[in-house]
Amino acid sequence: EHAGKASNPSCVQLNLSPLGFHAWANAYLDSHQDSVPAAQPSRARHLLLCRVMELEFKAWHRQMAKTKLLTDAFGHDLVGSYHALPAKHRVLSEKELALLTVANDVYSKADFACFDAGRVDQRRMPRVDLDGLEALAKKLMKRGDGLHLAHG
Repeated sequence: EHAGKASNPSCVQLNLSPLGFHAWANAYLDSHQDSVPAAQPSRARHLLLCRVMELEFKAWHRQMAKTKLLTDAFGHDLVGSYHALPAKHRVLSEKELALLTVANDVYSKADFACFDAGRVDQRRMPRVDLDGLEALAKKLMKRGDGLHLAHG
């Protein structure tokens, strides 16, 4: 416990600049590329790629608000965060949005990152095209590179 509150990683509040969120998203993408074999389907790949997109969307929200927008307003809801972006920044195709929605169905659950491998039934997880999800995360990061450099 800290200051009367139980430690809970999902309750961490970050007060970062848009570039700070973008840098953390980049770090998660690097971790994904360095540590998770692309050919291996896994919850770790799913988690890391979704975290990249979550942090990147938070960077975009912070950049566009020009204020200290509460970036935790969406929690881990990637689809909600994406839909809250201004229309000109909603750049996903219907197919990409469908992929994001399937990935979000698992990722948005609070306990996704904290699981007991012995109790996880991989068969009950939705099938997610992880290569497609990686391409989607990279697309968003590339767009973010331009957005943050143009406004930085």
